[in-house]
Amino acid sequence: DVSWLSKLQPRTFNRRKRNAQKDVDGNIIVFEDGYSDELYDETEYGLVFDEVEPINAELCFYDDDAKTKPAGVSYSKLIVPLLKKVQQLEAEIKAMKGTA
Repeated sequence: DVSWLSKLQPRTFNRRKRNAQKDVDGNIIVFEDGYSDELYDETEYGLVFDEVEPINAELCFYDDDAKTKPAGVSYSKLIVPLLKKVQQLEAEIKAMKGTA
């Protein structure tokens, strides 16, 4: 069943910057508290974790094993369900045209 695909809402958004700084050697240190309120300038197109998780949590990944720190959406896991949906829609179109 891939009916959940229709519930996903593509969005435009700007990613939040990580709480990080460089040490004296120039290495980037990411702080435990995760992300700042500052946004990157580049607009992205995709899915928002908080909207995807209640629809299909299998698409989400986390920064920790306890799944308490949301990290993002795994777009590669959408390929097979999207292929299935295309096949279903193609079958519906053929049925409507009477060419099934």
